[in-house]
Amino acid sequence: MKKLSLILIVLFLGMYASAQISTKQVPRSFSLKSEIEIPTTTLSSPDVDALMQEDEINAREFFKPQRCAVAVPMFENYFDKAKHISFDEYDLYLLKVVIPYAQAIGFSSDNFYLPKGGELYLYNTDRSKVLGAFTSDNNTEEGVFATEYVYGEELIIEYYQPKNITDNAKIELSEFVYFYRDVIHFEDLLEETDEYLSETEENAIIKKFRDSGSCNVNVNCSEGDNYQDVKKAVCRIQVKGGSSYYWCTGTLINNTSNDKTPYVISAGHCVAYSTTSNFNQFVFYFNYETSGCSTPYTEPGYTSLTGCSRLAYDNTYGDNGTDHLLVRLSSSLPSSLNPYFAGWSRSTTAPNKGVGIHHPSGDVKKISTFTQRPTAAEGYTTTHWRVYWAQTTNGFGIVEGGSSGSGLFNTSGLLVGTLTGGYSDCSNSSASDQRDWYGQFNKQFQYLSQWLDPSNTGVTTLNGIYYNQQASLDKVETNPLTFSVYPSPAKDNITISIDVPEEDCVVSVLDNMGRSLISTKISKSEKQTTLNISSLTSGVYFIRLYSNKNSYVQKFVKE
Repeated sequence: MKKLSLILIVLFLGMYASAQISTKQVPRSFSLKSEIEIPTTTLSSPDVDALMQEDEINAREFFKPQRCAVAVPMFENYFDKAKHISFDEYDLYLLKVVIPYAQAIGFSSDNFYLPKGGELYLYNTDRSKVLGAFTSDNNTEEGVFATEYVYGEELIIEYYQPKNITDNAKIELSEFVYFYRDVIHFEDLLEETDEYLSETEENAIIKKFRDSGSCNVNVNCSEGDNYQDVKKAVCRIQVKGGSSYYWCTGTLINNTSNDKTPYVISAGHCVAYSTTSNFNQFVFYFNYETSGCSTPYTEPGYTSLTGCSRLAYDNTYGDNGTDHLLVRLSSSLPSSLNPYFAGWSRSTTAPNKGVGIHHPSGDVKKISTFTQRPTAAEGYTTTHWRVYWAQTTNGFGIVEGGSSGSGLFNTSGLLVGTLTGGYSDCSNSSASDQRDWYGQFNKQFQYLSQWLDPSNTGVTTLNGIYYNQQASLDKVETNPLTFSVYPSPAKDNITISIDVPEEDCVVSVLDNMGRSLISTKISKSEKQTTLNISSLTSGVYFIRLYSNKNSYVQKFVKE
């Protein structure tokens, strides 16, 4: 037996390692020599025991996202509560909000506006996590705002505004997000005391402070070596649904225009409780993963972005629905992030093997491996694939609450499905119990095609692309299908002629970023078509022919 005393070590992120469209400046008060007495507002804690009981009941259901936090409403004017300190050149406002026993606190506002030059910061009392500066760039047409979390039960809100700015800021303290689990990462150390615990009791304590199951495999273990591109498309999503917040997983997904529109695909059931306005306060966490195979003693850095709009949605499953969700991020992706937009395959044949990449229980990014072809069975025969996971070098990857909506990828890193749910668990001893269901992308595509194939090319597979990647179309593809483009240079019209057509094709004019500008269909019997290009500016363009089997490219010049 071991004698026990618990030392809880908060595994925290470096002070400025994360970003949420913020300037990453240091709060102005940090440079003041004298300590400021900050007024404190204390809010009542929710009944965590009741929340956990509800979660336990929901966990038995097949079709539920995992709740991680609830709203604590306030609806007060920040400037009525904050301490105002006037300096010669600027004004400073500070307020501390305390919610006892919170693992972490987030913030959300339904009436938010910052004038140009104003700066908002949020941080905890030990300054282990600082968010901001948020500026006028964070204003939205809807006047809403939301942040990720800071650790602990105390949150300080600081606002700075230069004296020469006459425009007034608006910061309504609408609600605070009370995280009661799955945020702070604890590690317990066992030391000698006079209290004896059985091995079972010790294990129970250890598990209490861990997020996902111990059998899960970090994405940067050897199992992820062949998926280093597509892993960068996977994000953790903090979903708002009414007064609750949930963890789900999403994937940035490419479209046939290769224009890097920030579309994220996930599961419809993740947003079953979300109103239209709730989508403005979703938070997307990118690169939330370990740097190596082992789990470190500090939380990894990440980048977070707030807000999205819903494009397509179906929260039904079985033979009646595919449980899909497509959203568009409200914020532009920072070029420094250089995320990957996953490619996809809408083949009706399941891949022989592949992986799922996800955030189980909101934990750092994990990878699960399947080595047998998914099948359709058990009431989901036309819309879902049933996947069995395999033992690998570093564990037995599964999925958990928080993995919902995550992508299933073939060995080429192409998305073929999104997770609805299942029964896999680290404690399952029988391989027949390690099964989960993914909505088939080939069935979802009919509802998503207007965004993912805006030119109606009809392609069945599409490669992924990095945000900072240039579309070097003339270098990446050979041309085994003989076709000609003339004249070149061309002024008003070009003709595309196929020598021996294999099948019907879609022909598109693309710019040097791979964006489709003109598109039309050409049947096998036609062999050629003429396109009017008079609206194009002078420069180099590409003709791409898409068929059900391949795509081919040639260059031409517009005078």
